[in-house]
Amino acid sequence: MSAGSRYFATEPPAAHLRIGFATTADHAELTEGARRLGTALADLGPKDGWGA
Repeated sequence: MSAGSRYFATEPPAAHLRIGFATTADHAELTEGARRLGTALADLGPKDGWGA
């Protein structure tokens, strides 16, 4: 695990999510992971720092 701040030259402009993945994950696993993240993020709103 590493701090997300090292991936920005200055302060991050907004809430962010950095996703790392292992080279051992296959296409189906990555697709399912992206689907699950999309579902979770759709449930969050501006009060949580995500979405419009």
